[in-house]
Amino acid sequence: MLGWAVAGLFVIVLILAAAIRVDQYLLRRKAERLLTDLKSLEMRKSTYQDARRVMDRWDEELHQEGPCQPFWCDVGISLRGVFLRHPTLFANRESLVYVFRLLGARPAMIDGSIRVRKNIVWGKGIRAIIERQGGRTTDGHRYDYTLVGEARSGSPSTVISSLHPEYRVDSRSGCCIDARVVFTPYADPAEVTRLMDINFSCLESWHPCETKADILPTAWNEYTAEEKSAKNSVQQTCSPEVIRVLSRESKRVVIGEVTKLAGTNAYICSSQPPCVAVPSTELGEVTVLLKGDFKPWNPHFPLAPEDRSFSDSLPLKEKLGDRYVFFFEHPIVEYRVDRDPVCTPLPATDQNIEAVRRGVAEDWADHNDEFLSPFPGLGDLNRPTIDVR
Repeated sequence: MLGWAVAGLFVIVLILAAAIRVDQYLLRRKAERLLTDLKSLEMRKSTYQDARRVMDRWDEELHQEGPCQPFWCDVGISLRGVFLRHPTLFANRESLVYVFRLLGARPAMIDGSIRVRKNIVWGKGIRAIIERQGGRTTDGHRYDYTLVGEARSGSPSTVISSLHPEYRVDSRSGCCIDARVVFTPYADPAEVTRLMDINFSCLESWHPCETKADILPTAWNEYTAEEKSAKNSVQQTCSPEVIRVLSRESKRVVIGEVTKLAGTNAYICSSQPPCVAVPSTELGEVTVLLKGDFKPWNPHFPLAPEDRSFSDSLPLKEKLGDRYVFFFEHPIVEYRVDRDPVCTPLPATDQNIEAVRRGVAEDWADHNDEFLSPFPGLGDLNRPTIDVR
C-alpha cells in the first residue's frame, strides 16, 4: 500500500510538472504570435481595418477603453500564465503556490496594445512581466525578482539621442530588473521591428533569465554599447533631426529674446561636500521675453505682459537682443524650460528655425497626456507587479 501511495504521488507530481511545462510552452507560443501580429502593424500607415484583423484574432484576450471605432480605438491584449488565469485557486494558499513554484511554475503576464486615431494606427506596444526565483547577487546570495521587457510607442522625452532621435532605450530603477525601448510613430518601421525583440524563452527556460539583455536583447545590447562609447567621449550633437524631434515632442515651442543681463550672478553647487553655492564662471542670469510661438498656448485667462518673460541661466556669450528657441514640456505660467543638454539653449538661426518648423508640422495630437498609459485596462505601467497570494 505504501508503495502504491508513493507511486501515485509520483505520477501526480509528473502530471503537474508536465502540465506546467505545457502551459509555459503554450504561453510562449501565444506571446510570439502576438508579437508577430503587432510587428505587422506599421504606425502612420496601417489602417483601422489592419488593426481590426489583428484584434479579431485575439478577441478572447481583448480589453478596450470605450467603443472601438475607426476614428478612436484603444485596445489591450492580455495573456496570462496559470497563476494569473486562476487567481482564486492560489489566493491565500501559500503551500499550493510553493508546490507549483517548486515544479517550475512562475507568474507571468504578456500585455499588448494597439492605438488607432482617424483610421490610422498611431501606437502599439508589448510588455512581458515574469516573476523569477533563484537570482544570485555578486556575493552568491539568492533572491526573487521580477523581470520586465517592454517595447512601445511614445515620446522619447526631452533628452534625445543624436544617434537615434526617434527612439530611446532606458530602464526604471527600484521596482524590478527592467529594460524598455520607446519609439515615436515616426521611427523607421524596420528599426521598430528590430527593437521589438522580446525574448519569450524566459517564460519557460530552465536556466533563469536574470539580466536586461536576457529579456530585451537587441535594444539593451545596443544601449550598453552606446554607454561604453559615451565614456569614450563620443559627443552628442544638436543636429536638425534632433531639433525636429524635440520640436515635435515638446508641448510648447517659443522664440525668446534676451532683454536683460545680470552678469555672473548665476550660482552652482560645489561638487565637494558639504554643498556650497559658488558663482558660476560659465553661466549668466538673463531675462528672456517670449516674442513668438511656434506651438502657441491658449490659457484660460489673459496673460499680463510680465508673464511673457522669465529668468534663466544661459552661457555667458549672449548679448541683448539675442534670440533663442525654448522648448517647454508643460504649458504653465511658471515656465519650466526642457533641459535637453545638447539643444538648450538653441540659437534662433534660419537653419534651426527651419528644423523647428518641420517638427511642429509633424505634431501628433494628444500624445503627451493620452499616451502615458499605453496598455488600456491592464494596470499601472510604472509599477509592474505580480501578486499570487
